[in-house]
Amino acid sequence: MATAKEWAEDICSKGPLAVRATKKAMIRGANLPLNEGLWVENSLAMPLYDTEDYAEGSAAFKEKRKPIFKGKLY
Repeated sequence: MATAKEWAEDICSKGPLAVRATKKAMIRGANLPLNEGLWVENSLAMPLYDTEDYAEGSAAFKEKRKPIFKGKLY
């Protein structure tokens, strides 16, 4: 249980839009051939590059600080 709690805390510290997209990709792609699963993953990831969270994550990485994600698409 302690390990599960650690994993949950780690996942919750990530960008909520990226976590949501990752979960969708895993669910939708679980039973697909690799090339189709990768297409699903890419189609869910591409829109995230135009979000405030992506810009915040990139800026925080460059500035060596913890990001403050808002979970907003635009």
